[in-house]
Amino acid sequence: MTRVSTYCDKLCFLAFLILYLQLASSQKSVFASANSTEAEALLKWKASFQNQTQNDLTSWMNANEAPCNTWIGVSCNSAGSVNRLNLTNSGIQSTLLEFPFMSLPNLAYVDLSYNELFDQIPPEISSLTKLIYFDVSYNQMSGKIPPENGLLTSIQVLHLNANKFNGSIPQEIGQLKFVYELALNLNNLEGSIPASVGNLSQLTSLFLFGNQLSELAYTMKVTEKCDVYSFGVLALEVIMGKKLGDLISSFSFPSACENKLLKDVLDQRLPPPTLEVEDELTTIARGFVTAIKANNAHGFSVVIIPNCSFHWRTRHHT
Repeated sequence: MTRVSTYCDKLCFLAFLILYLQLASSQKSVFASANSTEAEALLKWKASFQNQTQNDLTSWMNANEAPCNTWIGVSCNSAGSVNRLNLTNSGIQSTLLEFPFMSLPNLAYVDLSYNELFDQIPPEISSLTKLIYFDVSYNQMSGKIPPENGLLTSIQVLHLNANKFNGSIPQEIGQLKFVYELALNLNNLEGSIPASVGNLSQLTSLFLFGNQLSELAYTMKVTEKCDVYSFGVLALEVIMGKKLGDLISSFSFPSACENKLLKDVLDQRLPPPTLEVEDELTTIARGFVTAIKANNAHGFSVVIIPNCSFHWRTRHHT
C-alpha cells in the first residue's frame, strides 16, 4: 500500500512539473510575442523618419531582439512590455502620425523633447491610458491641441511647450485630474483660458506665456508657479478682477491713480481683507505694478503711464 501511495505521489509530482513547464513556456512565448509586436511597431515608426542615417537610434535594428535590453531609450516593465521611451535630443525628424500608440498599451513615460518633430498630435494618443508623463517640448509640432488629450486621465506631467500649436486650449484639458505640471507656453495659442482649468486641483505649475491668450482675470485660479514671466499681469488681474487693458485704461491719466483706495480696485468677488493684511496687500500691489513695468521688455503691448505712482491707501488711513 505504501509503495502504491509513493508511486502515485511521484506521478502527481511529475504531472505537476510537466504542467508548470508548459505554462512557463507558454508565458515566455506570450512575452516574446508581445516584445516582437511592439518592436515591429517601433521599427515601423522609425522607418518614417526623414533622416534614417542621422538619428541616434542605430540600435533599433531587429524586431526579433528584445528592445528592452538592447534598444537605446527603451525600457520595459516586469512582463517585458515597453513602458518608457526616453528619446530626448535623439535627432528624430518625423511626425507622430505613424507613432504606434495602439501597439504600446503599457506606455507610461514618453520624452521626445528637443527633436525635430513636426505636424500634429494624432487623436490616437488617447489610447495611452497609462500615460503619466508626456513631453514633446522644443520641436516644430503644429495644428490644434487635440481634445482627446483630455482622455489621458492618468497624466501627471504634460509638456507641449515651444512648438507651433495654434487655436484655443481645449476645454477637455480640465479633465486631467492628476496633472500637476502643464506647460503650453511658447506656442501660437489664442482665445481665452478655459474655465475648466480651475478643475485641475493637483496643478502646481502652469506655463502659458508666449501665446496670444486673452488675459487671466476671470479664472480666479493661481498656482504655485503660474506663468512666472507675466507674474505681475496675472497677479493684478486676479486680485482686481479686471483684464490688464481695462486696468490700464482706468489709470489712463495721473490723477486717476493718486490717492486710490484699495477697496476700490480689489475684485469685489473676493472677501475684503482684514485690517492686519491691508498694508501688506498695498505693498504687494505696488510690487505687481513694478513687475509689469519690468516685463514690458518681454513683449507686452501695454505701456504703463510712467508718471503714475500707484499709491493705494488702505481704509484705516482715510
